Amino acid sequence: MLSNAEIISQIQCVLHDTNFKLLSFDKKQQVFGNMIVIISDGQKNYQFVTDRGEISCNNKLLLDSSYHLAGQDDTPIHLITEIDKIIRVK
Repeated sequence: MLSNAEIISQIQCVLHDTNFKLLSFDKKQQVFGNMIVIISDGQKNYQFVTDRGEISCNNKLLLDSSYHLAGQDDTPIHLITEIDKIIRVK
């Protein structure tokens, strides 16, 4: 299981050498470990939300929870992958 600091560090690595900055990271342990990550390229903010395994960006579903393996804490890894995909397109 990745700690919050490890997740933040990996997000910052993905954002390295881009125009994007991490504005905020919040993990709600009491709400199924849902995460909210906000990044910005200086012109637009991108809000990533995980909710029971689903991953969305700016209210658009990127991944449903079908990737999730029972007993695995794999949502942070997939979240980081989705962030990377979004910033590479911009």
